[in-house]
Amino acid sequence: MNRRDAVLALVALGTAPLASRAQQSGSMYRIGLLSSGRPPGGDAADPYLAALIAALRELGYTEGTNLKIEARRAGGNLDRLPALAAELVGLNVEVILAGGNPAVDAARRATQVIPIVMVSSDPVRAGFIQSLSRPGANLTGLSIDAGLAVWGKRLQLLKEAAPQVSRVAVLSRTGGRQGAWVPVLERAAHRLGFVLLHAGAKRSEDFVSAFAAMSARTPDALIASDTPLNLLYRKPIIEFAALHRLPDIHGYREAAEDGALMSYGFGIDMAAVYRQAASYIDRILRGAIPGDLPIQQPTQFSLAVNLKTAAALGLTIPPSLLVRADRIIA
Repeated sequence: MNRRDAVLALVALGTAPLASRAQQSGSMYRIGLLSSGRPPGGDAADPYLAALIAALRELGYTEGTNLKIEARRAGGNLDRLPALAAELVGLNVEVILAGGNPAVDAARRATQVIPIVMVSSDPVRAGFIQSLSRPGANLTGLSIDAGLAVWGKRLQLLKEAAPQVSRVAVLSRTGGRQGAWVPVLERAAHRLGFVLLHAGAKRSEDFVSAFAAMSARTPDALIASDTPLNLLYRKPIIEFAALHRLPDIHGYREAAEDGALMSYGFGIDMAAVYRQAASYIDRILRGAIPGDLPIQQPTQFSLAVNLKTAAALGLTIPPSLLVRADRIIA
């Protein structure tokens, strides 16, 4: 039996997640949003949720009329994700939008039926899918991973912007204890003569202890891993860097826009990613099989440099670095 025949068989059993589920819900579509973090200001302050809702509105879905968003956020406590995913499944939502690998993993373990649109860091390496072109099962969405080599590139950019740097604090979810990126970063640090000072923040409340741990070890620069939590709480991280006069580099352009010295990663902003996710949701609600929709992946890297922050730190960014930046914040 091929996969389309299997889907038809599920329809016959009343368990198909596509057109049959939409018909059962009448004119009101329920979309589940599952994420590991929570914006400091709550849902009302979430620019990515706002971007998703605006894009869905352009596609004909209006909250309160034919659309209801069921948002479930773990607030940085990843242990809550399985229960929150199960809650969305129990609500019989038409689609689950899962933001970040921990949320994707929880959603796919909770259901093999409800379509999942994921915003994931390298879903192939994470083991969620076998192929970007044909993800299969009930998964599709967008990959925002820039690859492992980007870690060494970020350290190199720090070295160019601030040649005096030698002790680099690394703020990540695991505190450097695990992850394929760790040995890549360590090799680059050895080559550049950096000492890495790892600190971890799995939950929003962990930032206080992470900041204290970093302060105690007197770093002279900071690199923030591109986790959903670090993106949501980028402003406190940037404020910490500014307070301690640390040149900092992040994975998302929003960080440089908000006052970080630099960002380097794919040339995207997360609001655009969530707008694109809306198109996946629309296609699924219209009957597309999620596993047949290729995973989209950005192809261009972006370097943003904040000259205001450089001036505050007493740094002169070399022209050789500025000429490579596609966004200069003056």
